[in-house]
Amino acid sequence: MKYDIAIIGAGSAGATLAARLSQDPNLSVLLLDEGPYFSSIEQFPEAVRTGYGNISRLTGDHISAFDSRMNSHQPWNKTLWRGRVMGGSSAINGAFFIRGVPEDFDGWAADGNPEWSYLKVLPSFRRIETDTDFGGDFHGKDGPMPIRRVPFDKMLPTAKFFYQACKDMGYPYMPDINDPQAQGLCLNPVNDVAGLRINTAMAYLNPNHHRLNLTLKGQAKARRILFKGKRAVGVEVISGGQSFKVDASEVVLSSGAVGSPFLLLHSGIGPAAQLKKLGMKVIHNLPGVGENLRNHLYSMVRYQHLRPHEAHFDKRQIILRYTSSASKRPKDVTINPDFRGSEETPPQLWLNPTIELPASAGRLRLTSADFDAPPEIDFNAVHPHDLERLREGVRMCIKIGAHPAFKGIAGPRIAPDDSHLASDKSLDEWILRNIAGSQHQSGTCKMGPASDPTAVVDQYGRVHGLQNLRVCDASIMPNVVSANPNASTIMIGERMSELIKQTLGK
Repeated sequence: MKYDIAIIGAGSAGATLAARLSQDPNLSVLLLDEGPYFSSIEQFPEAVRTGYGNISRLTGDHISAFDSRMNSHQPWNKTLWRGRVMGGSSAINGAFFIRGVPEDFDGWAADGNPEWSYLKVLPSFRRIETDTDFGGDFHGKDGPMPIRRVPFDKMLPTAKFFYQACKDMGYPYMPDINDPQAQGLCLNPVNDVAGLRINTAMAYLNPNHHRLNLTLKGQAKARRILFKGKRAVGVEVISGGQSFKVDASEVVLSSGAVGSPFLLLHSGIGPAAQLKKLGMKVIHNLPGVGENLRNHLYSMVRYQHLRPHEAHFDKRQIILRYTSSASKRPKDVTINPDFRGSEETPPQLWLNPTIELPASAGRLRLTSADFDAPPEIDFNAVHPHDLERLREGVRMCIKIGAHPAFKGIAGPRIAPDDSHLASDKSLDEWILRNIAGSQHQSGTCKMGPASDPTAVVDQYGRVHGLQNLRVCDASIMPNVVSANPNASTIMIGERMSELIKQTLGK
């Protein structure tokens, strides 16, 4: 059978896109994913339903792991985890539901993507959610994704102490972080119900899998895009150890900031010199594929935690959003209190300053023409502007940790020690050796006009220079949004469904 649209990847964007496109009964939609499809909440493994980013509880059946490098100052690799199940990484993440700030999307529009301004994406955000706490012009009340917050009076002590310390430092309390003006102390919205993480397969696919024009195929791995000249005509797929050809009038990659550029490169689309060096056939020279890799960068100010009975401290309760003194863009740094500990390690309190709008950009490259060989992923987290903001954030966290509110909960500081704080130079050296990245990789198939030599797709998701091939996921973000990207990636699926319908066949 030939499909009108074949979507590769059923994560935050792909599942959303498939559900919205298949609302049109005249469109036949195929959704492929290398992970399994669970048609009811009860079928999802317990660790996937309630793990909240605790990857150690998951098995290799439900996750994919990739080695990555933060920078040349660190001798170790960081593991990137992606969900290998329909629902993608929305099925294994921490269930934060924080939107990007309006300045993110207006910045995209200013860079040549006017269909992605804040006013144009706001209706898509509203369509996603049923917000149980806030209404009005900025929130939805009948979307497939339930959103809630822990009320202030029910917060655990560590969150309340963090609130008091930041309040005394002059930061306002603005509980709705998804309000366009929100900064200061905010409540963390989450997409769960009574501890059950609602992923995009649960929210978008399960209620609609009965549609005759929507085909859901799990445990099917796309190996390359098929072309006639410069026109995509289908996908080669491995399922059950056999190779199949899927014919489609339109192919959409929704495999994330690792999977989508990886598949493009293995299909002969990317920097020609890189592909030729590996002995691969070049279908289309597109230098931006795999470049512009972004991630949220953070440092860890760590203390001994003196309340081990808070071992299940819910780090999703409260967050501080502020503008660094070195930034020209508002709301570019966040800090959240985090409890870490296990049976093997003593409990620790972490205060994590996070650069929400990073200047550092890395790359993803192939290491071999062998499809089974993992890519090389380097975040190149060394930009001076990021170091400057993290330096300020670390020093702010030390002030927060020293506040009287934390007496009796924050014990001796573990890191950084006083020698690291002696000068900007010594602190920068410590940050470079210890800088970490969230599981928020983005930007490797950057959206922008054809006049931008680094752009991979236009604002409609169409791959520059090719026909009938699009990308729809976090890889198209010009920079990672100033928030956990899951909500904005689901929005990309919502918004792109409208844009595809407008431009299908054009």
